Formats: sequence, C-alpha cells, structure tokens
Amino acid sequence: MGKRTTFIWAGIFFLFLLLSACVTTQKHVVGKGSSLSLASKSLAMRIQSKYDFTGQKIQIGANNFWEKDTRLNLPFSSALSETLAAELSLLGAEITVEETGENPLKAVGAYLIAGDDVLITVRLRQMGKEASTDIVVVEDRINKSSMDPKWLKPEFERIARSLVNLLEFDYHRQSFLKVIVSQFQPGTSSQPELVLGEELTKYIKEALAASSVFKETGDNPDQATAVLKGEYIQKGQRMEFHASIVDKGASKHYAGAKIPVSVQTIPNELLEPGLQSIDDLVEKVARLLLEKAKNKLDGKGHLAYIGQSNFFDDNQKAITQFGRRVAQKLKDVLSNTPVLSVTTDPTAGADLVLSGHYFKVSGTIVLSVDLEQFDATVEGCRKQSIASAQAKLASRFCGSSFFETDVKGYTDFLMFQLEKEAARKLPCFKQENIFIHKFKVENKRHYSKLSDYLNENFTDYFASSMYFSPVTNVADILTNSIARRKRILVPAENSDAAVASMVDAKFFISGSFWPEPDNDIKIQASLMNLKGDVLASEQVLIKNPGIDPAWLGQSEPSIFTLDQTSAALSVELFTQKGRHNLSFRQGEEILFFVRANKDVYIQVFTSDANQNVFRIYPNDFENPDLSFKAGHVAAIPNDQYASDFKFEVKGKTGNELVFAFASDSILPDLPGSDNLVYGMKQVNISPEKVIRWFSEYASKRGISLSWDSIPILTMP
Repeated sequence: MGKRTTFIWAGIFFLFLLLSACVTTQKHVVGKGSSLSLASKSLAMRIQSKYDFTGQKIQIGANNFWEKDTRLNLPFSSALSETLAAELSLLGAEITVEETGENPLKAVGAYLIAGDDVLITVRLRQMGKEASTDIVVVEDRINKSSMDPKWLKPEFERIARSLVNLLEFDYHRQSFLKVIVSQFQPGTSSQPELVLGEELTKYIKEALAASSVFKETGDNPDQATAVLKGEYIQKGQRMEFHASIVDKGASKHYAGAKIPVSVQTIPNELLEPGLQSIDDLVEKVARLLLEKAKNKLDGKGHLAYIGQSNFFDDNQKAITQFGRRVAQKLKDVLSNTPVLSVTTDPTAGADLVLSGHYFKVSGTIVLSVDLEQFDATVEGCRKQSIASAQAKLASRFCGSSFFETDVKGYTDFLMFQLEKEAARKLPCFKQENIFIHKFKVENKRHYSKLSDYLNENFTDYFASSMYFSPVTNVADILTNSIARRKRILVPAENSDAAVASMVDAKFFISGSFWPEPDNDIKIQASLMNLKGDVLASEQVLIKNPGIDPAWLGQSEPSIFTLDQTSAALSVELFTQKGRHNLSFRQGEEILFFVRANKDVYIQVFTSDANQNVFRIYPNDFENPDLSFKAGHVAAIPNDQYASDFKFEVKGKTGNELVFAFASDSILPDLPGSDNLVYGMKQVNISPEKVIRWFSEYASKRGISLSWDSIPILTMP
C-alpha cells in the first residue's frame, strides 16, 4: 500500500512539473478546496464509478478542453486539465501527455458560460483505429464568482491551441500525421504582414508538441507528409484566423479550422507591421525563397543571375527604382549562402535566374520573387521553377519616389518581355549578337530624336543580357570593313536583316512608336532572326512621359521621294545608316546596298543637290550583264572596285536622292547619257523622266520593272 501511495504522489509531482512547463503565459493556481478543485474531484469520482480506470493510462492536456460555443482554448482549459488530471491520478489513473497503447484513453471536454455558472462536460474517450468511443460522459458546474476572471478571457497564444484543437476535431483519419508548419500570412493582398504572423506560428508549433494527432517535424522537413498553412484576415474589430493541413502536393485536404477573435484581445505590438523597410521586405522574401529551394537544389554551389531589370511593376508595366533596389538587395542577401551565390554578370555562367514582380494594392506593396533553373529543350531554353516566395510591406514604409516611372523604365520592361519570350526559342548558355535598328515614327520612313534615345536605351539594356550582345557602331563597321563589302552578300528578307547579317548579328530588333491621346506614347517592337521569323513581339504604353513634342517629329527636313511600284517584282535600296532620314556630312563616305526579291538586273542613279542625275551602277567595275540573285544583298562599291574608289560627300550639299531600278531583262542606256570616270554616266533628264522612259520601254517589250528610292540630306 505504501509503495502505491509513493508512486501516486511521485506521479502527481511529475505531472504538475510537466503541465506547468507547458503554460507559456500566466500560471493559473487553484487551491485545495476551491470550487474548481471540488468540481474536478466530483467529475473524476463519477467517471471512476462508471468505468474503473485504475492502473490505466489516460491522456490529458490543456488542448483537450475548449469553450463550447467558440471552441476557443481559454486559460480555463489549463486550470481544468491540471485539477482534473490530479484527481484522476489520485484515483489510480496513470496520466500521460501523449496517447500510448493499443486503444488509449483520453479525457476531453468542453465548458459553457451559462449566466453566473460555468457548465463543464468531461468525456472519457477510448481512441481506436476505426473510430473513437465515449465510454463515460459526466457534467458539473461551478459559479463564475469563485473563478479567476482571467480564466475566461482569451489570450493570444491560446489561439494556436484552439486552432490545433479544431484541426484535430476535423481530422477524420486514423493515421498519425507528421506536418511542417508554414508561417501565417495575411489572407488578403491588401493587408500587410503583421508581427502576429510570426508569433502565432511559434505558438502553433508549441501546440503541436502536445497534440495526439499531429507531429511537427521541426528541423527535419523531409520527414513531413503534410503542411500546416495559416492566414489571418482583419474585418473591422475582428481578426479571423484560418488554418488548414494539406499534403505536400496540396492535392489532399486533411483538416481545416477557423477562429474569430476580437482585435482588442491581441497585444498591440503584435498588430504592428512585421516589415518596416524595403530591406526588411527583401530579407523576408529571400529567407522564404531559400527555405523552399534548399530541398530542391542538390547541395552543390549554384550561381544565380539577377539583372537590374528583372523585377517589374505589375501595375505600371515598367521598371522603377523599387525594382532596381530589390535586385541589388537580393544580390547582397543571397550572395555566398551555402547553396547559392548571385551575380550580375550575364557571362558568368549562371545556371539559375532570379526575377519577379511587385504591385501596390490598398496601401500594401506585394513582392513576388521566382528562382528558376535553365532547362535546355528541343524547342529552346525553358525555365524550370525551383521556388517562389512572396512578402508584403505597408506602402507607408516606402516613399512614392520609388515607384515613379520614366521612359527608360518603360523601355526596359519592353525589352525584358521581348527577351524573355524570345529566349524560349533559343539555346541556353549561348549569347548571340543582336542588331538594334532605329525605331521609326508611326511606322513611316523617318526617325526622330526619340529614335536615337530609344536606340541608346535598348543598346544599354542588352549590354547586360544573358542571351544577346548588342552590336554598336554599325555604320563604322560597314564603312571601314572591306570584308563586309563583297559584291554579293548573304541572302536576307529585308534591309534590316541584311544589315544585321553584315555586322555578324543573327538577330535584330526593329519597331515604331506612335503619339497617343493624353500625351502618351505607344512603342511596338519585334525581335527577329535573319530569316525574318518573329521570335517575339511586344508593345508598351508610356503614360505621359513628359517628352518634348519636338522629339516626336522628324529630326531632319522632309526630302522628296519617288513612289515605289507595287508589282510582284520589288527592289530595296539602303545605306550603312539604313534607309530612313539619312544624313551625311562633308567628307563622309556613303555605302549603298541593293536587294531584290527575284533574279534581276540593276541600275542605280543619284540626283545631287544641283538636280544633276548620274548613273553610278553599272560601271567599269561591274559587268552590266551580271544579274543579282533573288534575296541576296549586294554592296556598292565593293571589293571589286579600285582601292581608292568611294562615294564621298563633296561640293554643294543639300537634298539628294538615290534611286534604283530592277528588271528581269537588261535595260539600255538612257538617251543623252554622257560618259564619266569609271564608266559612270551623267543623265540630262529628271528622276521622274527617268522612271517614265524606263516604264515605257519595259511596257512595250513585256519587261518586269520595279524601282525604289531613298532621300539623303548632305550637310557641310
């Protein structure tokens, strides 16, 4: 008898030590002879009278009791579980914190506030593999006046116990579930992250430690078979907490719970934003990203590329200072982590890429970051998602200047989208040359000052591209390199492709811009290969960029042109500077290129500032009987000319015109032609009369004829 008494008192002492260690806030002391103590004794004795539990294990804990209407785990739950456990132990039960044995016993219950009393219901439940059975159900009541008033007031940390309790109640499977806990997040995009999210997550983990159904895996996430996710939503003076347990693939829902509480029951410091700067925001999203990515990376050192334009504003469709700040901070935070380092060098051989977007909604900034791995496929370079993370920051912690837009921000976004789409059709880890043509005004045959500005921006963007390297100084390359002045060059679909080919670029970008209402500007761009295949096409609307209207007009005076024919036969003439809004200064060399869509014979003429017309091709260096192959581009002059021969701006300057004719049969010399040096000829008729004479000659003989012209402004 003495041994048994010693065993019982040792058990009671151990139980009180264990339960007191589980109480994280105020410890509720109940004295011997108190109303709660007497009620607990009565409940225990009535259970014993109906079921003899002597020597059997009974699991009991604070999580086993809740307020009946709300299912909240109030402080009274701890007081009730402590006193009831003590009384059951005195009557011969062996109290445990976890369920043990084949069909373990468990004491659970609820309490209901009814007027001046608290009604208590306790159930002795036998847990089973197939179903649980309530062996005994007993009730009692105590007067509220004899209780500590704090027992019936919600405490923040007990929200976690209540949620776990509800999850257990909603879990209908018999198997024990190992879970990993994700941090509680705001339930709406308009609500910033609060400190309570992190705090509640900690309490959830503590509550799971006392759960008989769920087990938190802690530092061993690989052991988990399910994920506990949670969110909080503030609705006026009420805060709702939602929790759910799903499998790792999110395809199976195991259990769900929801608890509403008054905001007044939550400590003020927990209602403060958890993030209070851009740096806080980036550090948080970086931490989440690494947590998700570490199990997918193979443990080896990986290198991730991050560009200054990899993060864009989803509201404005532009890159702002906020995005550039995020990119820089992410590089600083993630560099030299155990599994990841970050570079801004596109040629460093990165196997991963960091990118993302952000937007503002109802006073909150939402930042999303993606970590992707390059995946070479037959179709091209695709990206496989490694991890994604999102975090929120109250807008008041970030100045509005971070979200101001400018033309560069819009054009960087345009190029980012264009590059991203085109990259899906290109090989991985191979940087190709790209030529950027000047953008035309309203898709017409002239440029403006904005054309030059855009060209500089696009060139600057691709200078830090992983996929493309911009070719610069194109006119100088074409003018100075004899190797690029062969008579017959590569085939090309148009002059844009031809110039790209001649400067060793496999790809080129061209486009136009249009003035829109409200001073907006629309820009359209296409990225193509030399065959003319469009790899990507994008457009962007620049909202009120504040550009001088003069930047949208022609940068040079308008020059007369000759209308091109619309026949099936076509010819295209251009220079090393293109074919629109051309200007050359005194002493500059002009290099001409000609292309036709069929096998043809070519004649090229110029009309100088004095309205004198000269035939410059064919000449002594070219055989007039030699035809041009369809789709090929020819240079004039080329490597067959004398080494000192070139077309150079000299003498009187002004508006000049260059025009070319293509025909499927050789055209004769025009009447009144006078021979000049190197076999070139002066023609004493106007360009319009030249067209009329050739047209009549071709029409009478059934010869196909086409012509093209480009205006040139020569300047001192």
